[in-house]
Amino acid sequence: MDRAGASAASGSFPVTTGRARVKTLTSTLRRRVRFLLYRVHSAWVLRDQRCAEARASAESHVLLVRADLIGDFLLWAAAGQALAACYRRMGWRITLVVNQDCAALAAAFEIADEVWPLDRSRFVGDPGYRAAFLRRIAQRGFAEALQVAYSREAFIDDGLIGASGAARRLSCSVECYNIAAVDRARSDATYTGHIQSRAGPCMELVRNAELTRALGQTDFRAAVARLPENSGLFPHELHGLRYVVLIPGASGAAKRWPATRFAAIGQRLAGHWAIVIAGGPDDVELGREVAAEIGRPVIDLSGKTTLLQLAEVLRHASLVLGNDSAAAHLGAVVGAPVVCIVGGWQPHRFMPYEVEVRDERPLPVAVGYPMECWGCNRNCIHPVHRDRALYCVDQVSLDAVWAAVSALAV
Repeated sequence: MDRAGASAASGSFPVTTGRARVKTLTSTLRRRVRFLLYRVHSAWVLRDQRCAEARASAESHVLLVRADLIGDFLLWAAAGQALAACYRRMGWRITLVVNQDCAALAAAFEIADEVWPLDRSRFVGDPGYRAAFLRRIAQRGFAEALQVAYSREAFIDDGLIGASGAARRLSCSVECYNIAAVDRARSDATYTGHIQSRAGPCMELVRNAELTRALGQTDFRAAVARLPENSGLFPHELHGLRYVVLIPGASGAAKRWPATRFAAIGQRLAGHWAIVIAGGPDDVELGREVAAEIGRPVIDLSGKTTLLQLAEVLRHASLVLGNDSAAAHLGAVVGAPVVCIVGGWQPHRFMPYEVEVRDERPLPVAVGYPMECWGCNRNCIHPVHRDRALYCVDQVSLDAVWAAVSALAV
């Protein structure tokens, strides 16, 4: 297997207090109440006679549920293609439920015959939307339903799989990060069987390959998916430029390396490449901040591209620098040289990459600050600030990132 490298340094940490334990207990109680309410709601919605008739007539139609975030989906895409090929050889029809943010990617990878986008927030918070989506699944009819993510989400995945009424309903068998131990038995009861996978830490590409082999695609090996090129989506203002892309955003402040350090990297690169700043709609202000700090002309595309347009921007970049976010994984599937700044909450699960089949494309290079507390699953023992990076992310030095960047930016 090949593994992209990560920089290392040592660190010390203080003793924790009881505040985190109280917060965890409160959160667990709240989740258990919601878990019960969702199950009652689902049972009420699916009492419809048409749902029962659809379940009785279902054949040669499989439901795949992969409703997590963009980066997770990209790490699964190659496994999803292999699994879809297995079902197509048997003449089955495939319906894939994905986070709505991933719908365009799912279509581009051609994993399923039908892609059903799911608004995660509304599914959890809007009973009407949830009821309509569950009925849609129940009334379609499926012979099999597979929850194909390692980290099962009881509020979402169990509801979707349970609504299918499929005779065969499968999920991962190992410990889930997103379900408290006290809720596991209730969650497991949704499924007729569980896919075997190794316990303990495992890089997500390898985990997905193991699950895919267990489902019947026995010759599949962990690999990075390849997103087909769509040159028509490439921004005209970048034609003819040699450029690097800075992506300072992430799904939350906890994962964001300081903007001033992104700008410092941009300043060092600006004499040799055009500087492009990119990100989603939530990153517009952050992009402006980095651009202003660089103090030289840049092309700021923050909030101005779709996900597939961003993919084409990354495809032609000399280098991509970002946080542990979807953009780093998007860069990987288009073959861009990526430097990714990582924290230690789940080390080696998402970065650095580990593959069983290597092609000509570079693997992302992860730069982190390993500490004794790595593997905390976000139960941080250091002071946590809502608008700042976690301690392990903040400790990643400018010099460490520059070393990785300068090694790739050739």
